[in-house]
Amino acid sequence: MGGWAEEVYFSMYQLAKCVRYTLGDDQPQFDHKVAPLYLDAYRFRPTRLEALYDLVVYYVNRSEFTKAFAYGMLAYPMVVQKKPITDILFVTPRVYTTDFARVMKIAVQHIPRFRQMVTSLM
Repeated sequence: MGGWAEEVYFSMYQLAKCVRYTLGDDQPQFDHKVAPLYLDAYRFRPTRLEALYDLVVYYVNRSEFTKAFAYGMLAYPMVVQKKPITDILFVTPRVYTTDFARVMKIAVQHIPRFRQMVTSLM
């Protein structure tokens, strides 16, 4: 793929979404064919969270909170340090401002050992 890095990222992200739509949300298909495509997009441009966000949401919706949390932690430095997004093409601002943190909070609240830790800090 050629073009601007933002365009390449978005193409990779859209490919993952298309394959997911085509295969459906069947767990084995998702784990072996779709999740790697989302991860490829994220790894190509780790300053972008949309692909990783979709991956985390998928696992939260399937009540696989540990998996959701593990994937979400890949973005830990960006989310916690609130690094500003410098890309301008195809950005979904709410993923960076609220949605990613919200879905990670849901995942953490459903993992007993982390829930206890978070409760003790409050």
